[in-house]
Amino acid sequence: LLAARSGPQGSLDGFADSAGGHAPVWARSASSSSRGGFSGLRERLSRSFTDGASWRNRQRWVIKATDCQREHVRDEDWRKVVAEVWEAAEGRWVLDRVRERPVAADFVVAFKSLLLLHRVLQQGPPEVAAEWGLPNDLLDGLAAHWGAAGQRSPAGRQPQAEHCMHAVAEYARVVSMKMELMIERDVGRGCFDGSLVFDRQLPEPSDSLEALAMLLNFAERLMPLAHHLVAPSRDMRRLERSEYIRLYLSIILALIDEAWLLLCAVSLLVKNLLCQVHGAKRYAAYALSASHSPAD
Repeated sequence: LLAARSGPQGSLDGFADSAGGHAPVWARSASSSSRGGFSGLRERLSRSFTDGASWRNRQRWVIKATDCQREHVRDEDWRKVVAEVWEAAEGRWVLDRVRERPVAADFVVAFKSLLLLHRVLQQGPPEVAAEWGLPNDLLDGLAAHWGAAGQRSPAGRQPQAEHCMHAVAEYARVVSMKMELMIERDVGRGCFDGSLVFDRQLPEPSDSLEALAMLLNFAERLMPLAHHLVAPSRDMRRLERSEYIRLYLSIILALIDEAWLLLCAVSLLVKNLLCQVHGAKRYAAYALSASHSPAD
């Protein structure tokens, strides 16, 4: 009953797959996907050995945070999910519960699901990104699916709906890029989870410059999404008349938090880089003066 609480506000007809209206593979939970023959049995056994009330709470919290209403997502809704991830020290269940939502049929649900994933990455344990893994078929599927849907212009569709579909696709790419920063692919090169995390110090300015370029590349992806959210669509002259403005505000707040984290990390890198350059110049000046000093 809880899983069926999705309405027509952001629904999109004609986007079920050809197998009788089922969700695409990337939007199926592990229990319903055929990719693992024993995955459904494994999940049922796992539920039988865990607290059933806890499992129902998780499902209820995710559904509440990803409903189909074009309203602002309350902080307490996604914070409950983040707190549960910290308590359980494991975040795979969030991705599984999101897959159970109609993310391929309702772009409002898809948008709120991306916001929930983004908030868990921002404020949950940094290991969550590695648990979700890359490449991530859910994020890639959302980007491709709603990007293609936004390109189509069937008769009767509201331009504001297309505007929101494009935003969903771009937001999925941003969340995927954040995961790339959080997962350390090369040992010693570090990762980013709101602060810079390195297994070793960065002794060379070139290392700091590489890390700085990595963060600035991510920052460049935030701006087009933020600009798209505040840019009015073709059928409205004022932003406050948008049917999705309350939903957009939730995403904008998450992007502001992301920008603040990036600003702090970039500022620290620039400070360290200046200290390295200044120290190198002082050492060079000292060596030069020592070479010209008369011998004892």
